Amino acid sequence: MWSFFVLILGYDIERLTGEKTESMKISFDDVPASIREEFPLLEKPLPGDVRVIARQLGRAPKGVVFVAARCVHSKPGVILTIPLGMKGKRIAPPLWLTCPLACRTAASLESSGEIKRISGMLRAHDEIWQAFLEEEKRFSQLSREICSLCFDEKGLLTIGERGIAWGKVGKVKCLHAHLAYMLATNGFEALRRDNRKDLGRTGMPSLEDGLKRLSCEFLSESHRKTKGIAGAILLPKIMELGGIDCARPPDTCID
Repeated sequence: MWSFFVLILGYDIERLTGEKTESMKISFDDVPASIREEFPLLEKPLPGDVRVIARQLGRAPKGVVFVAARCVHSKPGVILTIPLGMKGKRIAPPLWLTCPLACRTAASLESSGEIKRISGMLRAHDEIWQAFLEEEKRFSQLSREICSLCFDEKGLLTIGERGIAWGKVGKVKCLHAHLAYMLATNGFEALRRDNRKDLGRTGMPSLEDGLKRLSCEFLSESHRKTKGIAGAILLPKIMELGGIDCARPPDTCID
């Protein structure tokens, strides 16, 4: 399944000649401060993480991989990839959802038509739509900073401007990508607590309830630091499907 998403989301750069050098090394200390600020949970993989990520993906991870978010069991849930050594190959989105439960949930929502529905809901509320566009543009700039670690200016021009789902800026193309961004900027545990608090007060929310909360609270002055607008709108629906907390990690996630 994931090879299919790589094919759809990947960007064909067969003629890309802008890689700096394949012999270069990139460490966590090389990651720009702006990237670490946007993704505060970003960290170097622990021993065994790469093996877990390979099983989650069904293939060995490519490029230089860092863990952008961990699930409540401290397993890799979102990764950030620096595309070193990807000259002439497809480049996947910098953020990639790896948590098996979150991936299945995103796939279920996509198959039920939520991409079209959420796109319409975003565009129907100007304040939220403008905030979403700003988020997409910021991600595009951050992606260029990530790729600049291994590509020269010619390579960056070939990649161009791409939003969170690695398509045209402002396009809700892949819920996996938007969920990955929300988790990388907010964390699994914080969202878990927030949703349980909301459920205890109001009962099971609907997708429309989620949009209403966004309109009234999410964009208010006290909530402007929350990131991942498209993913946040998904939260009520994700809770209806059982959330993204598993009782115990699946074998795929155990090293």
